[in-house]
Amino acid sequence: MTAEADLVLTDGHIHPLTGDDPGPFEAVAVRDGRIVRLDTSYEIEFLEGVETDVVDLDGRTVLPGFIDAHTHMEVIGQYEREADLTEADSPEDCIDRLAVLRDDPGRGREGTDEWILGLGYDESRWGGDYLTRDHLDEVSTDRPVVAVREDMHVASVNSVVLDRHRDEMPQSQVRTAGGEPTGVLVEDAVGVVREHSSADPETTREYIQAAQAYANRRGVTAVHDMVRQSHAPRVYRDLDAEGSLTLRVRLNYWSDHLDAVLETGLRTNHGSDRVRTGAIKTFTDGSIGGRTARLSAPYADAGEGDAPPDERGDWVVDPDAVADLVARVDNAGLQVAAHAIGDEASSGSRRRTSSSRPSPTS
Repeated sequence: MTAEADLVLTDGHIHPLTGDDPGPFEAVAVRDGRIVRLDTSYEIEFLEGVETDVVDLDGRTVLPGFIDAHTHMEVIGQYEREADLTEADSPEDCIDRLAVLRDDPGRGREGTDEWILGLGYDESRWGGDYLTRDHLDEVSTDRPVVAVREDMHVASVNSVVLDRHRDEMPQSQVRTAGGEPTGVLVEDAVGVVREHSSADPETTREYIQAAQAYANRRGVTAVHDMVRQSHAPRVYRDLDAEGSLTLRVRLNYWSDHLDAVLETGLRTNHGSDRVRTGAIKTFTDGSIGGRTARLSAPYADAGEGDAPPDERGDWVVDPDAVADLVARVDNAGLQVAAHAIGDEASSGSRRRTSSSRPSPTS
């Protein structure tokens, strides 16, 4: 006798997108988390039992769950919990959204010394320049304020942040005008802000749960999460152990975690059904919007304003260092994921990496 299904979906348009028959099918039966049959609603009804959850799709379409192959789940949770600046169409709009967060004790982080965090602004929406310290000083002159650009390679901060942390930042990555910092930071200077504004385990859990709910609502069932100096791996494993993780997560650890990954014996694809180790992540260059993507020729508007005439972007990680990292990671049986945006970063890093990489052993 055929065992009954746990879940049956009927009267729909179901596209499995695999196998010899792409469908669509009218109904599907699921048992123990796996599809056991695709057929007509009539045929699938024979797998219904007393405990089967039956859903009438009423003609709706069903697709396999989506996989986001490069995301930052903690940041998505921050968009949900902090100030979302993605729709802001002026600096004043950004200021207003950050002020709402500042004044709402039910959102963000409470306390007179806690960070006020906004994410996702894009200066091209108002045809102007980046947010500056003067803009963010309007939000607060007592609490640290940071607005992260949509590419996450640029951040704008207020005077409080500069007064406290400028000495820790690479000075070449702190933008200035007339010798004074504008409040605009790029690359490793942004990393200093990220380190000081990082969340504790409890807040990280709130972010991850908010991001998980966001993904669930949009049909995303698996993510490749890029993690760095975060409590997210611990949170994922706690949620997995509790049975409350509703995503499959592939953890791509940043290269500065490589020693810890090796010490703990992690390997690519090791883990549970829900949480697995993925790749070791590194940069080559930055971003176009931050003007740190490495190009083979100067930017089209190089030489305008304060931009040098030969501006071609930056190597965030030197290509030789990337090649050395790839060799070390490969020898350890781990996968590599490398960020590359500019044409020189994409082609130059690939040539150096492939020429220095050891021959495969299997």
